[in-house]
Amino acid sequence: MKNNTFYFKLFAATIISLCVFTQSTYSCIVTQKTILKADPYFDDCFQQYSKIQQDCSLNTVEKKLEAWSKFKKKCSKDGTYEGNKAMLYFMAGDSNRAIEILQKALKEAHYNTVENNYLLAGILYSKGELEATKTLAEKLVKEYPQYFNGYALLGAYYITYRNWELAKYYLEKAYTLNDRVWSVQAYLSTVYYQYNRYDDTVKLYYEAYNDEPYATILERLSTVTVIDALIHLNRLKEAQQLLNEQLLKDSEVKDYKSYKIVKGRLKKAFIAREGR
Repeated sequence: MKNNTFYFKLFAATIISLCVFTQSTYSCIVTQKTILKADPYFDDCFQQYSKIQQDCSLNTVEKKLEAWSKFKKKCSKDGTYEGNKAMLYFMAGDSNRAIEILQKALKEAHYNTVENNYLLAGILYSKGELEATKTLAEKLVKEYPQYFNGYALLGAYYITYRNWELAKYYLEKAYTLNDRVWSVQAYLSTVYYQYNRYDDTVKLYYEAYNDEPYATILERLSTVTVIDALIHLNRLKEAQQLLNEQLLKDSEVKDYKSYKIVKGRLKKAFIAREGR
């Protein structure tokens, strides 16, 4: 098992929308194709919500709420309306209002849905309320054993505490249920790195980011991990290319201690190869 700790601090800063929350959180730069690919529970109400979330002309939460209110009658029967209303507040930075809406909604039977429980768990995770997140995630796993997000949340929870065995168990379960979600792929890649499974680390990283041009804290973490995995695999040119691409895409990483460390490791690996 790895003892390396150069990237652990990044976990604390990773909000849930970069973890396992991507199915319901989109900026106006995300395409409809991405949404269709990401969410297995896709329906018409979600399509309407995602269009509102992506519409850059609706540049305040008030405008988005006004647009979403037109679908209240259509999207209330299955809890979708309140859940996505909460998400509009969350995406605008008002987590407390989002939690208030969801907690109130979950008291009513027709709003007490798997999706709304998941949204609440995700927002609690983003606020650092990890034990409350774990409780809700365990409820999801117990009551909805085929719903991958419950397992993914538990995987994220155990990664936070560096319990790699349980993180691996839950993330593999999530991946088995849905192998197309980039955040699950990225986290599982990082977990496999802890087990010296470098080929799987690299494979899952490319699955996660091949079609998703994110420059996120999670991607920074994943890229550091996969560069080190490539060094272990002696794929040094590939590691150098990946490092260069990440620096071009996300200039902030040049100041990250973890990137400085992995850059130094890569340099030493090239020197060692040349000296043979």
